[in-house]
Amino acid sequence: MIAIVAVAAAAAGTAERLQAAVVGHISQVLSVSEQDVEVLHLGASWESCASPDSETLRVEAKDGEDYLGPTELRVTVLDDGEICGRYRIKPRIARWVTHAVAAQPAAPGEVIALTTKRERLESLSGTPLSPEEGPYLALTALRAGESITTTRARSQPDVSGGTQVQVEVRSGGLSVRCDGVLIGDADIGQPARARCSSTGQVLHGTLTSASTLVALGG
Repeated sequence: MIAIVAVAAAAAGTAERLQAAVVGHISQVLSVSEQDVEVLHLGASWESCASPDSETLRVEAKDGEDYLGPTELRVTVLDDGEICGRYRIKPRIARWVTHAVAAQPAAPGEVIALTTKRERLESLSGTPLSPEEGPYLALTALRAGESITTTRARSQPDVSGGTQVQVEVRSGGLSVRCDGVLIGDADIGQPARARCSSTGQVLHGTLTSASTLVALGG
C-alpha cells in the first residue's frame, strides 16, 4: 500500500520546494506538526521539469515507513496537473517530540513530578510518554530531567491493589454484597479482581468506582 500526499509548490528554489513537499507529506501521514519534522539531507540534486507557478509535487512512500533516518521516497512532478517527471530520493529525516521528563528525582513507586522537553526522537532510549497522559509512577529511580519512557514509568492506576472495596455480585434480579480487597492495581471501568473478606473467594468483575467492584454471578 502507498501513502500519497500532494503538496502545492511554494514560491522558492527547487530544493526548498522539494523539502517543503517532503515535510508536508510526513506531517500529514503521521498526523504531526510540520515543526516536528526536519529534513537533515535531501539525498537528491535535481531540477524540476515544471515552472514554480504551475508545479505540484506528489510524494509517495511504502506503507509503514517510520520516517526516521534514511528514508526512501518517490516524487512525481506535475505541471498543471500533467506528469512531467518522476524521481526517487533518499532523504535523511529527523523527527522531534515534546515528551515528559522528571521535574525532580523520584524513587521507584513514587508519583513523578512532570515537566517537558523537546528532543529528536532517535536520541531517546525507549518509547517516550506523553505529559498529557500522566500522572505516572516511577519503575526505576529517576533523576531530575530524565526522560519518562515506557521502561522507566507506568501510568498511575485509579485504585491501588490492596484497597478495600465493596464487591457486588449480580445474578438475574438479585445482588449480594461483601467487603473485599482489590487484587492488583486497577482502573475505573476496567476488569478487576477482588477477594471477598468473608469467604476468601476471588471474584472477577468491573471496577465501577474507586470503592466498588461489580461481578456477574453464574
